[in-house]
Amino acid sequence: MILTGYVPFRNGASEEESVRNIKESCGWKLKIKDKLQAISLPVDEEILFIRCFDPKRYFLGSEESKK
Repeated sequence: MILTGYVPFRNGASEEESVRNIKESCGWKLKIKDKLQAISLPVDEEILFIRCFDPKRYFLGSEESKK
């Protein structure tokens, strides 16, 4: 698998910090593309749309699991 893009793991995180966090969370040696695409966080409308397909939050996770 090759990492081609990333979502910053916290607001204001640099590409380097985000990639380091991804690599530390990955269970195998991850290949990294030379030029990565920074992916913006979803807006409220996109989240609501996704929740239409996962109303019981099996894939999105529950609010309690995020605390």
